[in-house]
Amino acid sequence: RIACILLLLIGSGTFLYIWQKQNTPQYGNEMYFTDIHPGKQQALLITHDGQKVKLNRDSGQIIRQDGTIIQIDTTGLHYTPSAQVPTGIIYNTLVIPRGGEFFLTLADGTKVWLNADSKIKYPVSFGQDKREVSLRGEGYFEVAKDSARPFIVSTDKMDVKVLGTT
Repeated sequence: RIACILLLLIGSGTFLYIWQKQNTPQYGNEMYFTDIHPGKQQALLITHDGQKVKLNRDSGQIIRQDGTIIQIDTTGLHYTPSAQVPTGIIYNTLVIPRGGEFFLTLADGTKVWLNADSKIKYPVSFGQDKREVSLRGEGYFEVAKDSARPFIVSTDKMDVKVLGTT
């Protein structure tokens, strides 16, 4: 009888120990981290005329728009303004899907890092009086200094106005 009770207690204790160890998330446990993936460099560029260009790490092309050169390479999307004065302000939109991230250099030299599930609407080349973009989601900006033209980031809840900062 005593041997049976001891066997039952030892067996139950061993079962509970093994079950708890398998079902407790621990740092480094592959089961615990399977749902978390690093962001991929991917985005969708929507030009002012409705053209959609899928961007990813392997993209490598040059587009010209209103005299501005748009270079897509492994580091991101880069706008280089031309010497000619733009005829009007045209806007492009960059959409970052969930699980994505992307880097953008605007025509004035401002650098923008965009996080997953974000969207930015920006002019291909800025006007003479201000530099304004519209952001939904998360973005980190290194704004190029220009004391004559403030840089404005418009969101649903507020507008942030700076002359040059990070």
